[in-house]
Amino acid sequence: MLKYITSFLLLSSIAMLGQVSMEAQDSIPSPKHQKYGIRVGIDLSKPFHSIFDNQDKGIEITADYRIKPNLFIAAEMGATDRTSQEDYFNFTTKGAYIKAGINFNAYKNWLDMQNEIFVGLRYGFSSFSHTINSITPNQHGSYFSGEAITSPIDFDNLSAHWAEFIFGIKAEAFNNLFIGFSVSLKGVISQTSPENFKNIYIPGVNAVNLNNNGVGFNYTLSYLIPFTKKNK
Repeated sequence: MLKYITSFLLLSSIAMLGQVSMEAQDSIPSPKHQKYGIRVGIDLSKPFHSIFDNQDKGIEITADYRIKPNLFIAAEMGATDRTSQEDYFNFTTKGAYIKAGINFNAYKNWLDMQNEIFVGLRYGFSSFSHTINSITPNQHGSYFSGEAITSPIDFDNLSAHWAEFIFGIKAEAFNNLFIGFSVSLKGVISQTSPENFKNIYIPGVNAVNLNNNGVGFNYTLSYLIPFTKKNK
């Protein structure tokens, strides 16, 4: 719930700032130069979340490279070690993933600012494993639960492919230093699943619903390494 509230407040603030800057564009010159280079960052939400939940550890590195004034090649890669508790079983998922695609900046900057309100597309691939730590049999018609089975069951060499749509913002807080937020909608294209066990969680996709869709959020801190400047 805190994540959703924080996201709403952040987007509301950016929207108000965007309205103010758009009103100022009539009297302030358009940007003359745009920086071209590689921008590398980290998703702050994952290590921050692991402080409060030691059963959910992960890291994600982000990068993008401007190829045109409003077009960027973008990629993310990360790793996950997450233990989940469901109604009748407890399991751990470990794996790594990579995503690649493009971002389009729909925001018109003024002066020499580098802010973004962007939409993007990604193709993702994940390689992972599940370990069922314990299972409590669901005995239909019985008031009492069955005795828990605690012998670990491993499912290795699993993989998934997916596509995702992203909407996000990046604001230049200081020279070449950016803070950002994005939300992504993911659809699994194909996956390998263990026998008699559904992939409830996939690294890179997060929790997977019955329609094989997922949702993601990230809060990034990134730094631009400029290679050159070009006239707009």
